[in-house]
Amino acid sequence: MIARIKMAAFHLLCSGIVVGLVMSVIYFIWYPYPYYIFHDTFSATKLVVMVDLVLGPLLTLIVFNTAKPLKELKRDLLIIVLVQVSALGWGIYITHSVRPLFAVYFNGEIHSITEVSFDNSGFDPSVKVPGIFERPKLVYISPFSNEDYKLKMVKQMKGEELGFVLQTRLYETINDDTKKNMFSRALSREQLTKRADYKLKLMNFLKHKNISFDDVLFYPVTAGPYNAVAVIDKKTMDVIETLDIYIKNSSEY
Repeated sequence: MIARIKMAAFHLLCSGIVVGLVMSVIYFIWYPYPYYIFHDTFSATKLVVMVDLVLGPLLTLIVFNTAKPLKELKRDLLIIVLVQVSALGWGIYITHSVRPLFAVYFNGEIHSITEVSFDNSGFDPSVKVPGIFERPKLVYISPFSNEDYKLKMVKQMKGEELGFVLQTRLYETINDDTKKNMFSRALSREQLTKRADYKLKLMNFLKHKNISFDDVLFYPVTAGPYNAVAVIDKKTMDVIETLDIYIKNSSEY
């Protein structure tokens, strides 16, 4: 029995190290905060944790027996490891295939876009698609003239084009010129404090982060069914937080 417990504990330790490394990549690179709030990763990672940290070591505790022939013991442990590797591979594949690659700014709002969503119709040479060990990037789409906007909307309604934020050829990198437009379209203090509960959430956030309102930018954010307010650091232009507030920015069109 002691041998079983030792082997199960060793199995748990090895599984914990592997799962810990995988979860670090998922939650610090592919879905850094607050992206894992925008996109629910719990379903896939839950299965990985259950199989690799619970089921695997538990099966080892059950089947490991030094009285068994060595060949049979190796076979049993190999089957357990294969089940774990399969679950881990499935979890990695699912979470990577739907990971957010871009936070797209368009018309005063932020849209978190996954790889399976956009049309991949080509990119501006200055826009680099995040690699496997790179975090999501903030990109910009320039505003259209009223006439161009209406024409594109007609095409989208006819199914001839995807939505603006899904057309990768429209993506631009963030620079001084794009920042000017973004800064002018950020949500105002008045908009964010028009309700008492909104004001409380804003004040708590600023106090917790020990920053001032002018250090950050606020925009409505959409990621599938998720709607809230994204907070962007003015210096790094990274999405650093989300507030459970629903405000629709006024359209330019």
